[in-house]
Amino acid sequence: MAVRAADLPSGTRVEHQGYVDEEGYVAAYKRVFGPARVGHARLVSLYSEIALDKTADDASVTFFTLQLVLGQKSARQQLAQNTLKAFRGQRLFSARKVTVDKPRSLPIGDGALLLPMTLYTSVGRIHAAIAFGVRHRADTIMVAAAAPGSRLTASDLAPLIAATSDHVHAGLLPINTAPPSVSGAAQLGQTLSAAPGAWSNRPASFDYQWQRCDANGAACVAIPGATGPTYNVDAADPGATLRVSVTAGNSVGQAVAITPQTPVVS
Repeated sequence: MAVRAADLPSGTRVEHQGYVDEEGYVAAYKRVFGPARVGHARLVSLYSEIALDKTADDASVTFFTLQLVLGQKSARQQLAQNTLKAFRGQRLFSARKVTVDKPRSLPIGDGALLLPMTLYTSVGRIHAAIAFGVRHRADTIMVAAAAPGSRLTASDLAPLIAATSDHVHAGLLPINTAPPSVSGAAQLGQTLSAAPGAWSNRPASFDYQWQRCDANGAACVAIPGATGPTYNVDAADPGATLRVSVTAGNSVGQAVAITPQTPVVS
């Protein structure tokens, strides 16, 4: 899935993005943003990485473990030092020292933390932050550095974490690439069959719900008990049209596609 303009604050440029293979995860997605203004900050760099765990429990445990780790000053300092290494040698500036503040909570999804830090560089103090979040079972890490003279806030990074998580989640759900269909004669006493159509992202299951609609294909209601791939046209159907709602499911979630209407049942 290509990134949508609505995913990003106005003026933000995506320099690179794509899904990557990560051991132990359903999928991972990396995105590098170019220089831009985001909220109150003029960003010189912004890197986002998100990985979808195989189970919801994995994501929760990972996040709570992170909370405990960031509660330790030594762990925060070590994380900041590792971040500092990434900025050393950059042509924009050279970082000499880094200090960190206490982590702050972000109101996103299942929980998020922001670790603020200050980089002391050859061009002055630069405010940076590492943001962590869990949303849609996905662990998100985002590293950002503001240009000298501007400051990052929680409200600057929260929308980007949410948009990145939503984007990845939508891209990993089953996606219908060819619509489902109904075959057979729409006549009393005949048997109709539903085919699920074609889907990407490897659905593991398909659920069916037959629906009865009016002659124009509107006012559709579910037919009680009609939840298999075949349906025997009964006495309530003449004068109506029929269709099937197909739900495809994989390890990430579910998506729905609906067949075209049958001709009016005779």
